[in-house]
Amino acid sequence: MSAEAYVSAILTPPPSPPTPSTLQKYECAICKVSYKTKLGLTRHKTIVQKYNVQREELYTLPSEAITDFKTYLVYIIQSKLKGHFSQSGRQTISFPCLKSLFFEVFKGHIHHYNYRSGNYKCLFQGPDAYT
Repeated sequence: MSAEAYVSAILTPPPSPPTPSTLQKYECAICKVSYKTKLGLTRHKTIVQKYNVQREELYTLPSEAITDFKTYLVYIIQSKLKGHFSQSGRQTISFPCLKSLFFEVFKGHIHHYNYRSGNYKCLFQGPDAYT
């Protein structure tokens, strides 16, 4: 008789470390930036909210001036954007204007401010982006 022993074992691989796809991400709905924690996203939203508060040192402008500026702004945007659909997507337009006018027209859409250059970034997305 032969003394043969049969051993059956089920081998399982060791647990793998979490991959970026399995970690929970918190994403800003407007700029699509992802944060590792909910606190990071909350901090981002608080900063963005501060950008959209009109400061006291800015002038209150008459509605006629704001309406005229909006008309001029539409003209600038239409002249700089391409008409062909293959060139659509995210576009950047830069133009000089008074801060008071800028805040009256874009309040609620300001998403970033560069303290060094003094530039603001506004993002428009969704179904009401063209209004």
